[in-house]
Amino acid sequence: MHVDISFTTKLQVALDSTFPVICYSREHRIPNSFVVEPEGLLFKRGVREVQPEVTEWNGTKIFFQATKADTSIPFDIFAAAFYLITRYEEYGCADLDEHGRFKFENSIAYKHDFLDIPLVDQWAEMLDKMLNAAFPMYTIKAKSRFRFCPSIDIDHVYKYKSKFISINVIRLAQKLLAGKKAEFKYHLKVLLNKAPDPYFNLEYIVDMHNDYNLRPIFFLHVGPRGPFDGYSYYNPYKVIKELFYRTLIVGLHPSYNASGNLNQMIKEKKKLETMTRVRVVLNRFHFLKFTFPQSFEHLNALSIARDYSLGYANRTGFRASTCTPFLFYNMEKDYISTMEMHPIVLMDVTVQKYMQREAKDLLGIISSYAEIIKRYNGEMVTLFHNESLSDEDMWYGWREEYKRAVQYVALLELHSIDEAKEKINNQLMNS
Repeated sequence: MHVDISFTTKLQVALDSTFPVICYSREHRIPNSFVVEPEGLLFKRGVREVQPEVTEWNGTKIFFQATKADTSIPFDIFAAAFYLITRYEEYGCADLDEHGRFKFENSIAYKHDFLDIPLVDQWAEMLDKMLNAAFPMYTIKAKSRFRFCPSIDIDHVYKYKSKFISINVIRLAQKLLAGKKAEFKYHLKVLLNKAPDPYFNLEYIVDMHNDYNLRPIFFLHVGPRGPFDGYSYYNPYKVIKELFYRTLIVGLHPSYNASGNLNQMIKEKKKLETMTRVRVVLNRFHFLKFTFPQSFEHLNALSIARDYSLGYANRTGFRASTCTPFLFYNMEKDYISTMEMHPIVLMDVTVQKYMQREAKDLLGIISSYAEIIKRYNGEMVTLFHNESLSDEDMWYGWREEYKRAVQYVALLELHSIDEAKEKINNQLMNS
């Protein structure tokens, strides 16, 4: 809400205040104050079992409802927002997927149909208006403008070059036997350095985003080979040179098992810093595999400043019910860190594999989320891979649709939704 606040437990200080007063108390009431009845969550340390009952009020979902009628708002908006943003429900959850990840189906947002809504931002806007109505001297301050933050994970730098000779021989033989002569020839040309590897498309990705004044963040996997980490048989220095030649933003992309292994994360961070010769302060967990609070405590130990992992691998939406970056809070140790959490709303694999949507659906999906986030002047973080922008195999056609989506979202940074749509339509008519 971009408002300076102060706290007091002294009644007289509140009574003497010339500023708007919010009374956050079960027992006491302050004359002419805005009353919020505490649920109790914010007064307790650690994590306890909580089962919020979700209802609707004034067109929005609420929980931690007030028990008294003299409140200014019928629920504890502060505890509810805290519950969602800290990912309280993920602490100690034993029902995890095959990769040890919290299931979106277990989230309160999915169960009560608000996973596609940045509910905390909606509440903040509502509270702003209510305070303005209660205290005419209170002015609503505009949030930071809408921001688009595209990001690219580089799990596999090469499609062909990174494979062992035996694997390439088998793949070439399969294509030849299947009568795929064109694919066979291209594959062979890549191996003979007579054609570019389709996954090594960094120049295209950078130039395409530059066309719309965007600088994507590249998260680079430099960990060891593993069942979920692909092959590391390549020279990553070539990739680093390409990235830094273009003055790109690079972050750490820890290997599959590193999220639960601090020593492994330290090794991979040092390796990336040695290659880049700069301090690495950005992170995204591979497979979006992490647990609260352990994985993020590891990031704190590594002095990571910003993390871009908070999203579901198999469902789009707002995992923390917000489109606004926030600081990580450790519920077990009861402290707030300086590390920023930047939630992601959408990943390419989520749309293509888990939601089984086609390339032609991508523009509509991205546009829909972008317009919601624009409504609340939030930050839209998308996650794509160099593979999905290769126009190869199952990703054929996705690159062009992604480009169209990027063009529209980039326009939203500078224009209203109606203006952006009009500009896109005019471009289509003139093309």
